[in-house]
Amino acid sequence: MPTCNKCGAKWSYRKTLIKMMFTFGTVKKCPYCNKRQHINAATRKRTGKVSSFVVIPLLSLPAFLNLSLKIIIIGSLIISLLFFMLLPFIIELSNQEESDW
Repeated sequence: MPTCNKCGAKWSYRKTLIKMMFTFGTVKKCPYCNKRQHINAATRKRTGKVSSFVVIPLLSLPAFLNLSLKIIIIGSLIISLLFFMLLPFIIELSNQEESDW
């Protein structure tokens, strides 16, 4: 779970999930001290890699395996749900915006 670098509070699973799903951008406010926290560059890279490992097979496998649209949609929903359920465990925060390079 992410920990605020300003107040040191460890965010709960629920609060992290809500912050990640319902606020856009890389700036999040700490639910305890209300200070701005940034998702660090390593986390952004990690989530980008994970999402590409999810999207690419979902787009290419149906052509090779002759899957029905129903199975593709259900599989996509299950994989997306798992991704969002695991997201709070891989989030790391920093006090300032970090460059991806």
